[in-house]
Amino acid sequence: HAVDFVDSLTGLAAGDAVILKTTDGGRTWASKDLGHAINALRFSSPLVAWATGCEGLILKTTDAGETWSQVSLAEVSSCLEAITFVDDSTGWIGGYVPGVLLRTTDAGDTWTSLPDSIDPQQDIDALSFVDREHGWFTGFGYTDTSTVGVIKRTTDGGVSWNVQESGLTDAILSVGFADNDRGWAVSSTGVVLGTLDGGAHWAAEQAPTTAGLEHLEVRPGEGAWIVGLEGTVLRKNLGGLLPVRVISTSNGWSMVSLPLQVIDATPSVIFPDVSNSPYYYSPGLGYNTSNSLQNGIGYWLKTVPGRDFSEFGPVL
Repeated sequence: HAVDFVDSLTGLAAGDAVILKTTDGGRTWASKDLGHAINALRFSSPLVAWATGCEGLILKTTDAGETWSQVSLAEVSSCLEAITFVDDSTGWIGGYVPGVLLRTTDAGDTWTSLPDSIDPQQDIDALSFVDREHGWFTGFGYTDTSTVGVIKRTTDGGVSWNVQESGLTDAILSVGFADNDRGWAVSSTGVVLGTLDGGAHWAAEQAPTTAGLEHLEVRPGEGAWIVGLEGTVLRKNLGGLLPVRVISTSNGWSMVSLPLQVIDATPSVIFPDVSNSPYYYSPGLGYNTSNSLQNGIGYWLKTVPGRDFSEFGPVL
């Protein structure tokens, strides 16, 4: 049901009646807890992690998952479905039946319920905070006549929440933000919502699946990953992990191609050390020049390593 890594080697995974730990990047896993059904899992520091489940279950480890102890909150009986931390001291836990939101500002020594703006009839399925003040939760709720996919935003650390219109009637199971403006949310019916203004406006984005989507993880500057039913795994590049392909050319004429889909296929962008237009052969039409490279076509370019062609003008 949940997985979280504190670095490239040490991680935890949890589900029905088990918590597992790896210290070798997932090559091997060892059982560290049996008997607790876990819904959510999150590190708050290299040694401290939290796991939650139904009937108000909260577990804590202070040795990176080797041993676990239960945190007792007598007033909480909800199914706790979401955990997030922005630093080692400030975090939130959310859940449903009834809808509940808890916050800590002292590394989990105490958890405070924030009931004033939380509708107990609404599920909190996911939480995403970009700092101590700004965050979102998503879930599922009811209006007078229908169901609604819930998105709400806070600017005061969760004390108060403003409704953001999702346009959906199904559950919104996960949400993640790259910064205070760019974020995504996913639904149980396979819809991916995106926003560029902090959630003031949400719009459906085209996704290559119709399977139900259950979890979204965003790493600012790198990418967003979504997992769901039918073995679905989706990824969106956010920069930093864009693929790079180096093409070596010889002194003189070289035949090259474009092996990747790129944002700008202008020849001078792909091959900045060449000033001539690339030639390609078209059956029945002979050789032609191209102002935009296409995948699957071979092009002739004339290159001279270490020379700047601009002083010679066009090179044919």
